[in-house]
Amino acid sequence: MVAVVVVAAGAAGAWALVATMPVIDLAPVEAVATPVIVFDPSPQPVARPWSGYGTAEALTAADVPARVTATVASLGEGVRDGAAVGAGQTLVTLERADFEDEVTRLESLAADADAQLRELDSREARLDEQAGLLEEDLDLQTRELERVSRLEGRSVATGQDVDRARSQVLAARSALSAMRQSRESIPTRREALTATAAALEAQLRVARRNLGRTTIKSPIRGYLQSLDVEAGEAVSPGQRVARVVDPAVVEVPLKLPAGARRGVRVGDPVELRSSWDLREREGGAPAEGENPAWTGKILRINPTDDAQTRTLTVYVVLDQADTPAAERLAPGLFVAGTVTAGEPTPRVVVPRRSLRRGRVQLVGPDAEGRPRVRSVPVSVDFHLRARLPGTGLPDDQWAVLDAPLPAGERVVLTANASLLDGQAVDPRDAAARGER
Repeated sequence: MVAVVVVAAGAAGAWALVATMPVIDLAPVEAVATPVIVFDPSPQPVARPWSGYGTAEALTAADVPARVTATVASLGEGVRDGAAVGAGQTLVTLERADFEDEVTRLESLAADADAQLRELDSREARLDEQAGLLEEDLDLQTRELERVSRLEGRSVATGQDVDRARSQVLAARSALSAMRQSRESIPTRREALTATAAALEAQLRVARRNLGRTTIKSPIRGYLQSLDVEAGEAVSPGQRVARVVDPAVVEVPLKLPAGARRGVRVGDPVELRSSWDLREREGGAPAEGENPAWTGKILRINPTDDAQTRTLTVYVVLDQADTPAAERLAPGLFVAGTVTAGEPTPRVVVPRRSLRRGRVQLVGPDAEGRPRVRSVPVSVDFHLRARLPGTGLPDDQWAVLDAPLPAGERVVLTANASLLDGQAVDPRDAAARGER
């Protein structure tokens, strides 16, 4: 009986609640305006970026080779990998004894050849003097023969006297001929000695240079990238013993898409970064504060494209002589670069977040002047990563459209899949709200 009473009381209470419930008037769905954040897609001055990759190289670098075969005697004071070195600073000293002995030997031979030339000059002078005396003697003997011959005609001298005089003439003539022959051989001997002396002088110069090459010096000022030898190690000509780089000026061979050729020019600015995320790889300059960046400019453009990679190479130069060492772009670093090609031109841009599946949502008045939303397809020319103050938005990721959007309509800032075409909306200006 008690249970029946309880059930009856509960039913009565429920009926009373339903009977006293207030009636709520429901508005039709199309009468509810959904708040949306919109912005005005006015043209903004933008320049097309082209992105590529490359490895930084020191524009001034030197592979320092050994130029003689020798053994490393010692390393220069303070010469270690990474050490700063000056132009002309000693890096490596090789054993010198063999080269010093060779210089001494050749100096002796050269001195001997010089002495022989001087002795030849003296001999030439003596032969000239002796030849003069023999010519006088021959003249005297010839006159004596003539005198004896005249005396024989007067029967004063005998035939024996004539023969004796003729013999004296022949002897004088023979002596003069021998003297002249010796004198004529001197120029030939001098030429041979001169050639020998010249060859010895050339060998001596080479020997002295080789002696000097036992001291290996840095040809430039910079930093020692690597030291490739140790004391006691044998080296041979052409073998690299050290590499010195000067990071004050860095060059980056940057590979860009082949299509960039129509836009990039010598002198265009280039932003280089050590690493990029996926958004950066799609184009544009990274947001502030993400990764260290360096700014250079295009110095040269390769006139040919790489058929295999379909890229062109631009050479970016970065002068960082006044940049602190800790902030410099290090040679050998793999970097990504963005070239800002040409002068900025007005283009319609929308934030990347306004795009959804190749479409943007526009808000415009219907026939009765009520704001409604509709989705339209758009064609994106390229993506840009940069701040655009003219939009009044804080976004740094943009899509640059091929064609302008319909006049008088605004773009939904963040694409919303729940918004249906024709749905009534309450547009609220993003710039006025300071939307982020």
